[in-house]
Amino acid sequence: MPMRRFLPVVFGVLVVLVLVGSAAVTPRGKAAVAGTTAYVDPAGDSGGAPDLTAVTVSNYPATGTITVTVTAAGYAASTAPWTQVAVSVDADENRSTGSPSGSEYVLEAGFDNTDSPTGPAATTWAIEHWTGSSWDTMALTPTMNFIRRGDSLTWVVNRSDFGGVTKFLFSVWSSTWSDVEFYNGNLIAEDSAPDTGTWEFVLTATAPATPEPPPVVMRPVIAAPVVTPQVVTAGKRFTLAFSVKWDYTGAPLTAGTMECEPSVAGTVIPHTEQFENAVARVSLVIPKTAGGKQLTVKLTITAGDQATTSVTTYRVYPQGSGEAGWVARLLEGDFDYAAINDRGQVAGSGYAGEGDSTRQRVVLWEKGRLHVLGTLGGEDSWLEGIPDNWALHPSAGWDLINGRGQIVGVSETAKKDPDGSFIRHGCLWQDGKAHDLGTLQPVAINELGQVVGTKSTGRVDSDGDAIEHPFLWQNGKTLDVGTLGKDPNLSTWEYDIGGINDRGQIVGESPTDSPKHPMHAFLWEKGRMRDLGTLGGAQSMAVAINNNGQVIGWADTPAKDERGWPIRHAFLWQNGRMRDLGRWSPVDINDRAQIIGNKATSNDQSHAVLWQHGKLADLGALAGDQYSQAVAINARGQIAGISADSRSVLSNEVSGPQAVVWQNGRITLLPKGDTVVAINNSGQIIGGGVLWTPKAVG
Repeated sequence: MPMRRFLPVVFGVLVVLVLVGSAAVTPRGKAAVAGTTAYVDPAGDSGGAPDLTAVTVSNYPATGTITVTVTAAGYAASTAPWTQVAVSVDADENRSTGSPSGSEYVLEAGFDNTDSPTGPAATTWAIEHWTGSSWDTMALTPTMNFIRRGDSLTWVVNRSDFGGVTKFLFSVWSSTWSDVEFYNGNLIAEDSAPDTGTWEFVLTATAPATPEPPPVVMRPVIAAPVVTPQVVTAGKRFTLAFSVKWDYTGAPLTAGTMECEPSVAGTVIPHTEQFENAVARVSLVIPKTAGGKQLTVKLTITAGDQATTSVTTYRVYPQGSGEAGWVARLLEGDFDYAAINDRGQVAGSGYAGEGDSTRQRVVLWEKGRLHVLGTLGGEDSWLEGIPDNWALHPSAGWDLINGRGQIVGVSETAKKDPDGSFIRHGCLWQDGKAHDLGTLQPVAINELGQVVGTKSTGRVDSDGDAIEHPFLWQNGKTLDVGTLGKDPNLSTWEYDIGGINDRGQIVGESPTDSPKHPMHAFLWEKGRMRDLGTLGGAQSMAVAINNNGQVIGWADTPAKDERGWPIRHAFLWQNGRMRDLGRWSPVDINDRAQIIGNKATSNDQSHAVLWQHGKLADLGALAGDQYSQAVAINARGQIAGISADSRSVLSNEVSGPQAVVWQNGRITLLPKGDTVVAINNSGQIIGGGVLWTPKAVG
């Protein structure tokens, strides 16, 4: 695998180390045979770098091939962050020409032990050429190759690659580094061969007895296609464009032939195909009867006597399941967009900038513009509670932006702990300015600007850990919400909070005073925390509350499953009473008391469900899918979620997810997305860096 990174910078320095102040010397232990010369360097003088002990150079006059083999003892066993070996070549044996050190070419190889894949098996290589002002990586050709066997490194070139030389001077350098960025201060150890000066190799007219390395075999490589549209729909045209290149050089493959077989259920679909300018294009109309089935596209590219085949598959969605009513927009930057308000303002966080300037920042996207927000004086800021996998952790009830455009999250301050890390505070951003919320870790904000989160009470428990409680922040002051239990050692964490409504009512779970302190769902309002109880079991949790004070969550029942675990049911709490809604998992509730969630199906999968007017309805999935999940519901009853092939019982991984919305009893596929996070009351949906807007709104 050719090396394209770091080395061109380093070897400008490396060659100076090897060649400056040296002159050609007679090789120590030189052994010459027809077309081959062996060179020996003393062992044990490397100081921990790969120990350069022998070099063999051969030339094959009939083809012009030159091989350089270096024995670098300890190369394969090196554990340094970066290990490398380089051969510096003075092709014209003229110190006054070429680079400042007099060399024109460098053969180089090395491996990174800090990034996967690691170790000598991940060795990368390149050939550098002095352009007259800088080192430049040469484009690889079939005459160039690199072979590693243990501690033996072999470069293969052609004398034409060295400008048609008849002889040349060379030296070898090995090194280990404490950092892959190769700063001068990061050099750990090094070895040179010869110890001083250079060796000379003279090309002969007679080939050596050893066989010439076999020529490089180049094969076509077919890249993943660019498809239009993003979703395959029955009855609609679908096009694919595959870029094709050579596997060895990476150069575009412009001369070759293609053969394509798109099929559904084994039947080949009529299509057009074209191979031009290193791009294979395929266009077809999906049969109207293909909905719910799989499209298979088999493409073969042939160049010379080498052929490569690529097979890609796509789910075909039925007519009418697609995207006519929605417009998708990719939001700028590599950010986790986590919340949207009714004005279409989107809040997120992620890494902004490049290189050393990269910092994690909270961002606001509105009206087509991205605003990177400031901090409380430190380097980083972020939104709290964003999971690694939205599909496994829907965030209903965690509202991080309100209708005023106020955003809550966490920011580093200018102050540091004794260990040198920045002290973190809660932060409220408004009109582009960051406001310090103290040590509160915010979870959600309502339309009144009230913020709920957790913070330390200033006390520690018997284990010495800080005791945390839910707190309500408003108008610059914080109020301890407390816990259900009176034990002063009890704590509640941010993930125990379900949310806050626009009346300032807070819900979640809190430890009780019962033995083992089981967690119970709570409702806090006007300074009082209320225990909502259970459905006869030990524990419960409130996951969301609407503006009418109706609370949803789950609660243990007295029944046990086959593993002996309590069976949990969904509940609706209102007017002082907890109502059992059956065995499913609630997620969100709107002000019309429509409740969404997810319910297990008979095949170890689950479907999104909607509870309203006392009845639970299965929302189903897209044709051909076994799994669906409801994530959020708005005031109009529109439900955002995903539909997928399946979900693994063992790993919880979701296979083939697609963003969808349910409205008026119908599921609609959203274009260009596989994740859903939130939906506002205008029907705008965000997920995976995509903003979907109904055409009536946009």
